[in-house]
Amino acid sequence: MAAQSAEKIRRRLRDTFVGSVSVECCEPVHDAAFGWEPTEPRSGEVITFTGTASGTGPITYTWDLGDGAVGAGASVAHTYTAGGDYLVTMTATNGWGGAIVTHAVGVRDAVHDAAFSWSPATPMVSDTVTFTATAAGDEPITYTWDLGDGATDSGAHVTHAYSAAGDYAIVLTVTNCGGSTDVVADVITVVPPCDRVEIVTVTTSITGCVVTFEAGVEGAAPFDYLWDFGALGTSTETRPTVDSVISGTYAYTLTVVNCGGAGQDTWSDSVVVECAPSYRIYLPLVTRQS
Repeated sequence: MAAQSAEKIRRRLRDTFVGSVSVECCEPVHDAAFGWEPTEPRSGEVITFTGTASGTGPITYTWDLGDGAVGAGASVAHTYTAGGDYLVTMTATNGWGGAIVTHAVGVRDAVHDAAFSWSPATPMVSDTVTFTATAAGDEPITYTWDLGDGATDSGAHVTHAYSAAGDYAIVLTVTNCGGSTDVVADVITVVPPCDRVEIVTVTTSITGCVVTFEAGVEGAAPFDYLWDFGALGTSTETRPTVDSVISGTYAYTLTVVNCGGAGQDTWSDSVVVECAPSYRIYLPLVTRQS
């Protein structure tokens, strides 16, 4: 009887001991991974990185974003200022270990710095105008033009002639392979038909070291003159005078503009100046003899 009672006590103690023991299991971080949106990012665009990992929490996430920037948290946002391949590293850790995941993130260079110009600067009606566009970013880059009078075109270089005078708003849309777009606009002024200026002759007259210049021009008045005499200065006069001070050969350039800026001609030449010698007259000294 006593033996049975002792066995019951041992069984009760054993059951109580076993039931009260709990073992804490700590699971290190594993299955770490991360992704990003958009999956084909462009420079200047906000990219969201999202990390995941398994293991006993709490799990912390730190990021090296490949361009010197860092971040923390399961989700971080970042913007790259230039295109390229960036090595992004996520480290996930808990109290019992960590895991590191690295991916190369390719960032396309968004199209930027779009600009355009045209020649001639102030075209006349029926002139052929050449438009030239430039832009930076990943190739290929496409250029689409709205030429302001209902005409459109495409390409980095296009030509167009306007049938009437006036101001026309030009809009250039530039797109590259990543779908990035840049838009720029400007206004071109087209002037009525006009007889463009032509410089026919330039004559010079020299008195001592002073040179007077005069141009013979043809075309529709009024004319705007710009004389460039190099070290001797410039002038906007029709018939300028320049003092060379000393003898020598002096190069000059004349530019004449008319037709509201649509007409222009240039003449370059040089003039030889031989300054006339100057004389001093010395009178004889007369003294009285006593």
